[in-house]
Amino acid sequence: MAIKNDIKRQVSEIKRNAANTIRNKIPLNIEKALTGVGVVVANKAQEYTPIEYSNLINSQYHTVEQSTNGYRAVVGYVANYAAALHNRTDWNPRPPDQKAGPAWNPRATHHFLTRAAKEEQTTINRIMLGDLEL
Repeated sequence: MAIKNDIKRQVSEIKRNAANTIRNKIPLNIEKALTGVGVVVANKAQEYTPIEYSNLINSQYHTVEQSTNGYRAVVGYVANYAAALHNRTDWNPRPPDQKAGPAWNPRATHHFLTRAAKEEQTTINRIMLGDLEL
């Protein structure tokens, strides 16, 4: 009878530990991983973000959001023209002598966020796999 009670106690402890891990550790690991992903994508996107007065690049943000469907990393720009500039494909960076503002990014390109995420996919995978280990 003592062995049976020991087994029940051990099973109860395993269940408690599993529930604690699911409730506490996994969400923290997900947030940590997605924060890392956001930082990586945001940093890479700055290499391709157009600059004239630095309004756009200075409006960049990254955050982790939780919804009923889970978590997601969000990288974006607060500047109201960011989406239009990101999605336009009919422009190239203008040289400094053709710009109104003092700043210039010769590597600027359309789809700067998408490009950054694609180029950093290997790093993103490494972050997700590493931080989600229990």
